[in-house]
Amino acid sequence: MAQSNGLLSLPDELLNTIFKDVRPWDLASLAWCCRRFRLLLRENRSLFKDVYLRLLTRRLPFVTDSVVTWMQTALPSSRGLSKNIVILSELFAGRFERDNKEAFFQHSTIFGRARRDRLPLASSGPVDFLSPEERQMSAKLHTLYGVPVEFPRRSLANAVYPYACSVVYDLRNYTAGNLWGPYKDDGLCTVDWERLEAVMIVLGHNLKNFTENTRGLFGPVWNIPWLGASPDSFSPMAPFNVSGTWMRVRSLLHQTLISPLINPRMIDFTELFAYNFNSQSLSPSDPRPPLETTEAIRLITMELQVVRVSDPSENEGLSPIVYFEGVSRSMHTQWDPNANSKIKGTVRLTREGEVRWTSISVYQEIYADVISREERWASEGIQIGGAKSSRGVLGHWFDKDLDQHGPAGPTAFWKVSNDIRTSADSDDEFGESLDADDEVDAEDENGDESEDEEIEVQIEGIDDVNELTADQIAFVLQAIAGGHVSS
Repeated sequence: MAQSNGLLSLPDELLNTIFKDVRPWDLASLAWCCRRFRLLLRENRSLFKDVYLRLLTRRLPFVTDSVVTWMQTALPSSRGLSKNIVILSELFAGRFERDNKEAFFQHSTIFGRARRDRLPLASSGPVDFLSPEERQMSAKLHTLYGVPVEFPRRSLANAVYPYACSVVYDLRNYTAGNLWGPYKDDGLCTVDWERLEAVMIVLGHNLKNFTENTRGLFGPVWNIPWLGASPDSFSPMAPFNVSGTWMRVRSLLHQTLISPLINPRMIDFTELFAYNFNSQSLSPSDPRPPLETTEAIRLITMELQVVRVSDPSENEGLSPIVYFEGVSRSMHTQWDPNANSKIKGTVRLTREGEVRWTSISVYQEIYADVISREERWASEGIQIGGAKSSRGVLGHWFDKDLDQHGPAGPTAFWKVSNDIRTSADSDDEFGESLDADDEVDAEDENGDESEDEEIEVQIEGIDDVNELTADQIAFVLQAIAGGHVSS
């Protein structure tokens, strides 16, 4: 009987020896050749580990690019649950959770400082050998993941919340070069992911405490990995899905005489000033010490409407600029002069393709029948996940006049509804009053969708290895090895 001399006649051990030198994207092609190769590649973790060790020892650039691609191509929420999100969640859960989080989320400057302070006499950890670009990548992965890793393993690092506070409350980080926003100091609004990570950690810590203190009356946020960090994950409305109701949170570093649910008349920013101006002299490159503190938070609802969309030429051809106006109100007290205001702002794309939000609070006072308006607070932020994502915007709030003495701090806001329910007696200083007849109807903007209709869940992703793209098989290959191999 004739014997075959082809690859198919070789035992698995020899095939593994051959395939470990094959490029990852070619392994995807091999999976399409025949059933034998498909089954061999389907769960061959030994082979994946060998390829990983050969090609992917510098993991952060590869994993960051892969995760961003998967998030950007995830199905919009209106079409059901994205299998891209399901797979990513599985890779950072269960037996992969601790190792993969440590390998990819904990290499920013914040974690490096927490690690060195925990083990000052130990040898330098891997974070000390990473480039600034790789530290940015780690912070970006952590921010996209969306559930703050506040407590690394105690044997390796201190809790990172005090180090995040030292970033967001260091007034040296608010400069003209970064427009006082979470950007690099280049004047181009290039995103600084390490600052966005610090904002997420601080606000996540405060919102978690607030949820516990209210015994669940305020529901948890940012507790589901990867959720909402992809385009169109709220709803595929244009432009940028601005119009509607948004929830906002601002954290304040101040000395207060009452409780974290603050009386706006009793704010004293002594602690912020002392931290920045009474501490020991530091060189510009030295971070301020970790800050153990109790912050106050303010929860605000914002009702926004698009009033104008510019020509792309106004934004260097990158995208139109969307102008919005509306109102904001404190959720803590009916009268709050620091939260109840008109609001206006813009949304646009940066050179990197990130969605940048700018807002300004405008306060109106009437004295002796004379109406005066004052712009007081401003904010700069980036929408995590891209246009129309449900994760929302992370950034900084600050004095509109850019006072170097502050105050300033972290803020975030996310959309809760496409509806606007501004009362009829709320006059809009920017134009006509918003009344009950002016509500934005989500059904009108989204078609004939009804909350009572069942929406068929469509799944995007992979069911078999022969359906993998080159990028997908490379990512799965690496991620499987990622929980077991150190760089």
